[in-house]
Amino acid sequence: MINASIEAEIIFVLFGYFALWANAIILYRNWKISWRNIAGPLSHFGVGMMFVSIIIAGNYDKSERVVLEQGKPQQVLGHQVT
Repeated sequence: MINASIEAEIIFVLFGYFALWANAIILYRNWKISWRNIAGPLSHFGVGMMFVSIIIAGNYDKSERVVLEQGKPQQVLGHQVT
């Protein structure tokens, strides 16, 4: 069974890609008519980009909490810290 957070991420990415492509098509069609009609599709294109980038950036986040003692080196995320 897939974790619920992974399912939510997949749904957000799909909605983001839908917003990107649907509004890119509408943006192109409106651009051909008049450049003044592109504000709405352009802003929704940006929202789609934001959805996708937040999910992708969040998947590369790594963190670990440690308590460092003075003079005692420790391994944290593959790095030696003192």
